[in-house]
Amino acid sequence: MQTANTSANAATITVNSNSPGGTGTGDAILGAGNVGGTLTVNTYGGNILWGAFVDTLLGNNPVNGAAPGVLRAQNYAFTTTAPTGAIGTETSPIQTDALSNTATATLTARDGGIYFTDWGASDLTVLSATATGAGNVQLIAANAGGSDLKVVNATTATGNIFLAADDSLLIGDGVGGVIGGDAFSGTITLLGNRDGGNEQTVTMNAGSLVKPATTPRPPSQFSSPRPTTMSPTRHSRASCSAISPQVLAEK
Repeated sequence: MQTANTSANAATITVNSNSPGGTGTGDAILGAGNVGGTLTVNTYGGNILWGAFVDTLLGNNPVNGAAPGVLRAQNYAFTTTAPTGAIGTETSPIQTDALSNTATATLTARDGGIYFTDWGASDLTVLSATATGAGNVQLIAANAGGSDLKVVNATTATGNIFLAADDSLLIGDGVGGVIGGDAFSGTITLLGNRDGGNEQTVTMNAGSLVKPATTPRPPSQFSSPRPTTMSPTRHSRASCSAISPQVLAEK
């Protein structure tokens, strides 16, 4: 897929019908490409999947990997409304490369969860990543010098939330933002500076909350390779299984 269109309607992929009585269950299979503006993908009865092989042992999730191919765009708006609908899979996450530091992603899935990895030098802001049921939310900024990941809102129900950046991980937009939520009962993991570089951190921006369920409270982890003293808003190497991240954010 290639288009130089830089508008909010640069490219749209729709699979199945959203009309009453629509019964299609086809998937949208994505691959390498370049969209100058917003890429919108809707699969009303299926999944949004990555079509190329991803070596998750050597090329995606571990530190210092390399992407076999990426889908570049300024913004990503992916939605599946199928009951078990997924955006990417654990063994084959969606592979992107944001075009600029103002790039955004809005991701809405169901019980299949969200698995989304961004590469390249530009930072990506995930405005919203929402799954349901036991669906996991996995968002990763992979190996690239100076490439940060900002997540404003991420939630599911009984699944887990895993947010990681090889450089800095930022939570919230300075006004608000919630990771987890009142109805969330899974585990939250936040990782920054996975490549052991120049003191990148996990940073809670003003107004943001990391909010596991209060009963029972699952473990939540903040970490990055270099140990430092933990401050109210910046965390580099911390393990918080017994401390409420919500309290840390509000101090």
